[in-house]
Amino acid sequence: HEFRVEDGSTNTIYKHIISVKKQKLQLAESADIGLDPLFDVNFESNPLDESADSKLDVKLRGMTIFYHVHFINEITRFFNPPKQHLDTIGAIINAAEATVEGWTTQTRMGIESLLEEHKTANVTLDLQAPLIIVPLDPHIWDTPCAVIDAGHIALASDLVPKKEIARIKEMTPEEYSQIDGNELNKLMFDRFKLCLQDTQILIGPDIRSTIKSLDGTKDGSQYSILSGLLLELTLDISILPKAYNLPKVRAFAHLPKLNISLNDYQYKVMMQLLDKCTPSSAEMMSNDDLKDYAVSDDALDQNNQVQLLKNMQLLENMTPAELDQKLLDIQFDIDLVQISMFKCLEDKSMHCKKLIDVLGGKLKLNFVKKAKGMDLDLSMHSLEIEDFIEDNHNDLFTHLVSSSVLNPSGTKDLFAVNFKREQRIVHHKELLIEVFDQDIKINMAQLQVVLTPTSILTLMNYALTTFTDPDAPALPADALRHNKENWEDAPQKLTMNVNMAGMVVLLNDESIKLATLILSAVD
Repeated sequence: HEFRVEDGSTNTIYKHIISVKKQKLQLAESADIGLDPLFDVNFESNPLDESADSKLDVKLRGMTIFYHVHFINEITRFFNPPKQHLDTIGAIINAAEATVEGWTTQTRMGIESLLEEHKTANVTLDLQAPLIIVPLDPHIWDTPCAVIDAGHIALASDLVPKKEIARIKEMTPEEYSQIDGNELNKLMFDRFKLCLQDTQILIGPDIRSTIKSLDGTKDGSQYSILSGLLLELTLDISILPKAYNLPKVRAFAHLPKLNISLNDYQYKVMMQLLDKCTPSSAEMMSNDDLKDYAVSDDALDQNNQVQLLKNMQLLENMTPAELDQKLLDIQFDIDLVQISMFKCLEDKSMHCKKLIDVLGGKLKLNFVKKAKGMDLDLSMHSLEIEDFIEDNHNDLFTHLVSSSVLNPSGTKDLFAVNFKREQRIVHHKELLIEVFDQDIKINMAQLQVVLTPTSILTLMNYALTTFTDPDAPALPADALRHNKENWEDAPQKLTMNVNMAGMVVLLNDESIKLATLILSAVD
């Protein structure tokens, strides 16, 4: 009924890293009724319903989790096995690879053996409103923080029926050769259905006021970035990670609507949280295997050099098939996207002024992560940007960007973007430098743009002050900018190819149309 994880590190303000939500506990005690167990687990081997080899049901009551990145690093380092144990584990894995080498081609014998060896588990997970607090500085209360209220999380296995597996095993070679490849592909994954309900994300100026705003009152509504999210996701995990022609993890998700409200202050805090609150693998691992590599004593960031050495060693030991394997494959469809951008006028109260609404229809995203790179395919059917900066008395100028005016029938997508990024780690003057070569291809249909001086200048200033840092220090990759392209330590490259059907530009001055510019196709 009760569970806590205490942080023993110094100068922490939140002693209980994990604790039971007090609100529900007090409510139950005042009602003088029996408490539901905090953690309820039922495990059954060879269940009577024969749905799987084992069955696991987990229920968890509301929890509060205080995210402390240094605590996580220390715990991870504590549980890391010694290097000699890792070598033993690696030898066992290598021996296992030899026994399943033929399975990666998905031959009949390989799949039969794999299905025979693989044990299925029917898992049901029910989590009630985990509350995750992510402070920028876990040692003080007056620090910007994010609060993630996960609402309700439900996870359930979606298993292939045993009768179906038995049917495939009993097929003749002729019948087997006629099976649809997608049907065989599904057998190579454990599938789970994940449902997130009433999820909300808040970013505020300090821990206390951000947590207090969870009560839904109007006073804290400006902290909310995302609320009322309902997401249904299908998650596939490969039962044979060494089958390099299959992704290790793939996910399919659909959202009827995504509504995001974000101001410039929240964006900057979010970027800082992503940068500072991610566990460092360099801090978790030992440096014994780095003695054959020389790291300059003049390196500005020793931890970064250690991490790059680790990554370089790992990549050098991978085969071409391993490098080309999809570690993560995500397909995301959203029917309607609405992003409201605000300008924060005062950080402490987060009083804001609305600038624009970005409305996108039928967004499709496909993201693939590999060992050395990533691929992103993005398409959108329609796009509207509504102006709240300038008071326009003419409806013709209320949308800074519009696709529906020139494509009212909506027969084709507005644009399609293909983005590829490839990592390189190069030696330069006794330093290791990480660079990313990027390739972008954009195909865009015709759209209408309204140039309103006040709105355009305000948005340009907003973009420069929010998404760029004029005082940012030089990046390590900048040291390569004068090198030749055919050198091993060539500078990072950005290749962009834009194909546009055309554009109609309206010049607006205080709701008066000055001129109309029609631009032909651009390549």
